[in-house]
Amino acid sequence: MIRTTSSHARAQHGLSLVELMVAMTLGLIIMGSALQAFTANKQSFRFSQALSRMQEDGRFAMQAIARDIRMAGYVGCSSRRQVAVNNVANGTPPAVDLANALFGYDDGDGWWTAGSPPQDHLGADLTICNTAGGGNATCQTSDIVQVVRASETATLVAADMATAGGAIAVRQADFPGFQPALAVNGSTPGTEDLVLVTDCRRADLFRVTALADATGLKQITPNAALQQTYQAGAIISPLVGATYFIADDNADEDGDGTADPVPALYRIGVSDGGVAPAALPVAKGVEMMRINYGVDTGGDEYADAYVDAAGVTDWSRVVSVRISLLIKSSEDRVTDAPVPVTFVDGTVVNSGANADRRLRLVFSTTVGLRNRVP
Repeated sequence: MIRTTSSHARAQHGLSLVELMVAMTLGLIIMGSALQAFTANKQSFRFSQALSRMQEDGRFAMQAIARDIRMAGYVGCSSRRQVAVNNVANGTPPAVDLANALFGYDDGDGWWTAGSPPQDHLGADLTICNTAGGGNATCQTSDIVQVVRASETATLVAADMATAGGAIAVRQADFPGFQPALAVNGSTPGTEDLVLVTDCRRADLFRVTALADATGLKQITPNAALQQTYQAGAIISPLVGATYFIADDNADEDGDGTADPVPALYRIGVSDGGVAPAALPVAKGVEMMRINYGVDTGGDEYADAYVDAAGVTDWSRVVSVRISLLIKSSEDRVTDAPVPVTFVDGTVVNSGANADRRLRLVFSTTVGLRNRVP
């Protein structure tokens, strides 16, 4: 009897061991290549995302600081002529000093003298990156700059003052437009009771002691007699101030039990009557700030030299400010290896045992003071 093998039986033959090993090897190579491409794309995405956030934070931080510095000493007048301000506001601490409408602190020293640290808007204590709190893996020792000026929400005096110590009248319709709002015993940033009034020849800083309604008018009573009776058309506005500093909020946002080594640039208003307002974060990841001041020594309204705060002998002669920020990414392991950065003052950051793999960028700009440059 002759036996034959059907085509169905022949189709059931399996792979040889060699064929199986070749197929597995090719599969591993393909999977490895795909995994490598995925990892590379993911790292490239993390790098691009970190870079984008840092550029955005850097631009925003620079714009915020530049805006306030540009307006330092502004009292409401369009003229570049600096107007001497007569201060009659009782209880005003030295921080509210329009003679030094722009003031700086090298390495942050001498600025915060209160017994307790400043707090942010969430009530968390902040560690200032000054000589005492900086120079570590979290934040570098940084300068601090302080600005005092009139608010842009100015209005005109509606009627001549009867006496130098009498009430100042503004239109009822204009009064709600003040930002911050005027209030007796007001405190920044919501309300304010420190007010500037000027006719662009003289100016007075006073404290509001009473607010009263009249026909179509709001009467604002100063705490003391001013140096003159201001006439209708004079400019009146709330006082505003800003101090920019770098600090760490000691937060643990990733929940690993360790505070995140990422500081931020903060802005705090005027400390009025010994009460400090909350510090508001401007930009995350600002690791270091250096401020240099352009001083006009020749009387031509141009900066002849840029010096640190200790080199300024007359703050009224500062006509421009050079700002430099070092920003690092919030995410670690963005770069392949630690990358040391030399900042504008020669400080080498991110070297040694505590170096990380965060991305870092340097931002610099120069700002002219509105009332002091041509």
